[in-house]
Amino acid sequence: MVNYKMANIFQVIGNLYTSRTSDWIDDIPSNEIQPFVINKWLGMNDALHKHTLYLDQYTFCLEPKQWLHLAWASIPKMGKAPFIKYIKKKEAFVEHEVMLSKVHKVLGIKGSDCVSNKYFVMEMSKDWSKWLKMFGMPKKIWKKYDCDYKDMKIGGERKVASGLEMWGL
Repeated sequence: MVNYKMANIFQVIGNLYTSRTSDWIDDIPSNEIQPFVINKWLGMNDALHKHTLYLDQYTFCLEPKQWLHLAWASIPKMGKAPFIKYIKKKEAFVEHEVMLSKVHKVLGIKGSDCVSNKYFVMEMSKDWSKWLKMFGMPKKIWKKYDCDYKDMKIGGERKVASGLEMWGL
């Protein structure tokens, strides 16, 4: 039995995954339980995504011990707590920040939706020249993606539709 006079967040999370009874929750002082922090750590486990979304609704509505009982009841039990890599604030998409900001501006997407960023980067990586040309990026950005800036001028004139042509008639 672990002494919970000073609750360690990792001991609490470990017990949420492994303990078959909830008696250990009563040993923790209420002021030592931090539902928001615990839910954040649980949210880094992809297998618990729907569980953490459910728990997130009650993070600030329930008393800390009540929330911990709910978390214990909703998380599937395992033999040992899984290793969860801490997700850093900055994503791997920082190197593509300029291009992604253009995509978000053109498509009108607000915020930084990492799921869509992954798909945008995958799509753009198929043909960087096409995207660089479409957004009219400067020469230094072309060099960053190892594309030939002369490709910017290839492709002929751009025809701007007017009148009924604009509407496909």
